[in-house]
Amino acid sequence: ARDSASIENAGQCTALRHLVLPFEGQESSSEALGKRLFAGSTKSASALESLEESKFAALLPMPSPGASSRKSLGYTSDPAMPVSLKVSKSLPGSVDEYWREVVVDVTTPGTPAEMEADAFIDPLCAWVRAEQPISVAVNGSMELARRVWERTGQVVFTRGTVLQPAMTCQARPQDGEVFGELPPRASLLEHTRFPVVVPTPSAGYNARYSLAFLEEQGAAPLPSLPAGEYIKGVESKAVRGFCLEILNFVRDACAGPFEGVGHRTTLFGVQRPPLGQGVAVRIARDATYDQAAPLLLPFLATNAAPQLHISVHPASPAAVTLATLGLAHQTEEDAAFEKRAAEAGLTHVVRVPCRGGDLEGEYPLAGLFVSRLLTFGHCKSVIPDDKEFLNVFRASDKWLKLR
Repeated sequence: ARDSASIENAGQCTALRHLVLPFEGQESSSEALGKRLFAGSTKSASALESLEESKFAALLPMPSPGASSRKSLGYTSDPAMPVSLKVSKSLPGSVDEYWREVVVDVTTPGTPAEMEADAFIDPLCAWVRAEQPISVAVNGSMELARRVWERTGQVVFTRGTVLQPAMTCQARPQDGEVFGELPPRASLLEHTRFPVVVPTPSAGYNARYSLAFLEEQGAAPLPSLPAGEYIKGVESKAVRGFCLEILNFVRDACAGPFEGVGHRTTLFGVQRPPLGQGVAVRIARDATYDQAAPLLLPFLATNAAPQLHISVHPASPAAVTLATLGLAHQTEEDAAFEKRAAEAGLTHVVRVPCRGGDLEGEYPLAGLFVSRLLTFGHCKSVIPDDKEFLNVFRASDKWLKLR
């Protein structure tokens, strides 16, 4: 926890910001816990000195402009070290990153048994889904790690033990430890067109299929593909061709999970949305089935289908096509949908049309398009050749599979 929180003096994007600890009578004040957590911390006079002495997590004498205002929020600081902590039995609300400042919210829900109970894990996973930190590390049982991983949508997830602890700041994309940065799913398209996935070529984010290629693909007889029958309702040859590219990508992705090649034990690949959660595709009044189909197919072709909820405006021309194809859906006015969506516990709503969702004559690479809809990334164990980890996590229903 100490090194994760202070890596590059909290300048690393995976620096620890929220820590969950069981509490069994040890010091629970921020001051006492801070001294215990950061005991033995190294210090450097400057970032240059830290680099020269290979101290990746040294505390630096950096300005802390928010320290005084944080006091009113319940954070305490030790004058001897540039660290701010707040301890609570409750989960924090929305957290400020405080970039370049070592700030940690510590949640102490109770005993280890209380910490691992669904009464705490369920709201913890809901908090993770809402805040979408880049990285989550669990130093606990394999069963606990799997439960947290399955119920969240993390790009970077690491399992360690008390004796071989995992840090949040561990990811080597070149070893299969796929890295990425994305906003919370519910607001992703308010901030970006595609999530960042590493390793991917930067040029790929601006690449497009040519219209001529897609029209040629779409004009050919439909091949046998999972959910391929739902392409029959698409009128545009270009959109048909794009749908085929999406299904080809999904078919390849469903061959996972894939095993990494580094020192740690890693599985990576495309995954379903967090288990137990749903995703709604809301088709607006003027939206067509051609606009909706590319967004529906990654779900319809895979084990993510039970998590999909299709909602269509009564006046949408897509409603007739959905009925003709036999696709389960709910026809409802906007107000009724918004009310139901707010109560349904969805990870996010995909709106048709949405920003980039109606394609606007552009057809991005299928893998990047799907990354807007489904979870991706890696999970790993810090233990080399961890057979138990591979057996437990590989068997998870969270990995994307063809129906």
